[in-house]
Amino acid sequence: MVTVGKSLRRTLTSRLLLWQLAGLLALAVISVFIFYYDNEYTGARFDFDIAHTLAESVISDGDRLQLESSEDLREVFETSPGLWYVVQDESGRRLIGGSVPPRLTSLVDALSDVQSIEIIGTAPDFGGAMMLHENSRVGSVRVLFGGGSEPTGLAGLLSFAGREVSPMLGGLVVLMAVMTLIVVPPVVSTTLNSLRAVERVASRIDIEQRGVRLPNDEVPSEVAALVNAINAALSRLDDGYAEKQRFLSDAAHELRTPIAILLNRLELSRKGEFDQRVLMDVHRLANLAEQLLDLQRIEHQDLPPQRVDLVSLSRNVMADLAPLAIAGGYDPVFETAVEEFVVLGDASSLERGLINLVQNAIAHGGGQGEISLSVKEDWSITISDGGPGVPEDRRDCIFEPFHRIKPLNEGSGLGLSLVKEIVRRHNGTISVGSSPAGGARFLLRFEPAP
Repeated sequence: MVTVGKSLRRTLTSRLLLWQLAGLLALAVISVFIFYYDNEYTGARFDFDIAHTLAESVISDGDRLQLESSEDLREVFETSPGLWYVVQDESGRRLIGGSVPPRLTSLVDALSDVQSIEIIGTAPDFGGAMMLHENSRVGSVRVLFGGGSEPTGLAGLLSFAGREVSPMLGGLVVLMAVMTLIVVPPVVSTTLNSLRAVERVASRIDIEQRGVRLPNDEVPSEVAALVNAINAALSRLDDGYAEKQRFLSDAAHELRTPIAILLNRLELSRKGEFDQRVLMDVHRLANLAEQLLDLQRIEHQDLPPQRVDLVSLSRNVMADLAPLAIAGGYDPVFETAVEEFVVLGDASSLERGLINLVQNAIAHGGGQGEISLSVKEDWSITISDGGPGVPEDRRDCIFEPFHRIKPLNEGSGLGLSLVKEIVRRHNGTISVGSSPAGGARFLLRFEPAP
């Protein structure tokens, strides 16, 4: 199961938002302390909750405004015995309480024309005044007040922060969040464009595409170290693969000479059944060496594809192996439903593949019945025999290298693996099933050449 990590774009965006929020909160806290305890800042000298409580208590009594008694209102009057206030609604109705300073009489008369005001007094008998707009049960009202208790302690600090800082902080949070969501994803996507080139190259790497390296010229420096490490690992894998291939090739070549000498001596000196068995064993060794060499030829051949007629190729293979099939007790049959079946590839490789399949049928067909090679109308080729066939539970693994169904003293286990590799390199498929006679039936499919 492939586990997919979190999106880098989403992670960067969310973390940036969190850090921005943390920074704004820190700025807000610092600002609250600076302004609240700054004697020159008027907002810290007034308890905004007084205006809010007065506005909530205002009711209409016909043409007049009055205050409705409540616990909060009584608490305000108890804690602020010197409080004076003027409440005026949008229609001009006015409610006055306490002793309004005489010097503010003109301001009270012009209250409808005032948007906002904060006054700090310097005289001992005048501490200042503030006017706020508040919502009430009679609509929006202007509340001009003074003489109330100044906010103190944590309650005053929180009240000041809620009224003076929260609106600004909320606006900044929304603005920064919108800017982050708009700017960060495109910036991250643009930055990661170089990694898409790395992804495209990495997706093409396989055992047939050795020597490929991931591009690292435009990737971010934080990722370049990982790309370089992967390239170094790919280089080590290529070196190890090449060393293994050289070993197999050298081993196969080294085997051919002593095996050929041994075969020649056995052919000249065979006398009895024991010699015949030894000769068969040496033939197996010779076939194994040839198959190893065939695998090396396939791995290293780099020839341009040619047009190959599989009908003609199949006919020639069957004609060449017919004497061997007849000597083994079989009736060789070649059939074709098309005059020509042309594919792009290497004729010698395809010929070796068909030869291996026919030889496999001769070796495992039971020594009787037909061995047929047929080219079908659906652009497929079948090789069938009348032997015991391949058990269903073994059909998926017989194409693995050195896999044998029969005991180890029969076959090398490389022939079908070699055939599968040849078919794969020609963009074809191979499968095994049952023939009409009950034996094995190998099915090969190729794409016709355009």
